[in-house]
Amino acid sequence: MESFLLHNIETLRQQMIQEAAVQGQLSHEKVIRISQKLDKYIVNYQIFKQCAENEVKRKSTG
Repeated sequence: MESFLLHNIETLRQQMIQEAAVQGQLSHEKVIRISQKLDKYIVNYQIFKQCAENEVKRKSTG
């Protein structure tokens, strides 16, 4: 799961950079759409990491 999220984050990051270069602006609709999708993956990754950390803490205390 972690590698899937990281792969998608990196792929979308590269797509966003490339699209911004093609469009010549960060505020272009296509760039914003990719950025919003990237944001969702980043949030999911943060949730995944937090859950993993909580699981480790739970196992070490109980």
